[in-house]
Amino acid sequence: MLIVVATVPAALAGIPFEDVIERQLRSPAFVASWSAWWAILMGIADRQASRPRPGAADPLLRVTWLQGFGIGLAQAIALIPGTSRSGVTITAGLIGGLDRSTAAQFAFLLGIPITAGAAGIKTLDLVRDGAMGADVGVLIAAFAGAAVSGWLAVWFLVNYLRQRSLLPFVFYRLALVAVILSLIGVERR
Repeated sequence: MLIVVATVPAALAGIPFEDVIERQLRSPAFVASWSAWWAILMGIADRQASRPRPGAADPLLRVTWLQGFGIGLAQAIALIPGTSRSGVTITAGLIGGLDRSTAAQFAFLLGIPITAGAAGIKTLDLVRDGAMGADVGVLIAAFAGAAVSGWLAVWFLVNYLRQRSLLPFVFYRLALVAVILSLIGVERR
């Protein structure tokens, strides 16, 4: 039930603001600055991350309604270009007091309904526009490949975060910002 409630903010924000986000927030400078902001915030959150609490109970069962809703609000923010959905939701979980692994697990579980909903809406758009045609087999194969590779990536990251920090992802985001800014500089010449 917590996943359903935490999905509401992104669903409510995504539908009415999709056009604004697509048209007005896609400039490379905006994406670079927003990416840099979230990289820095992720680094700060990672440094203060709590340690996993020992105990028999599943750590996901210890996620409170307030923590879950806060992560859900972060998922709504992730609609803005330059924000990694998983990065911002994990960061919100850390700020809310979760350990890295639990924050990642909750963030990825939270991504399932919103991603499925967005895929469903886009699929309906394709059907309505008559673009499905004979490509259904290709779409099914792509879905299966994405599901398997996504599951493997989640499994790897959750296990990685049980023992390690998010610092490589912070550096990756900052490197991405540097690349975007250098491309902006080249384009202006």
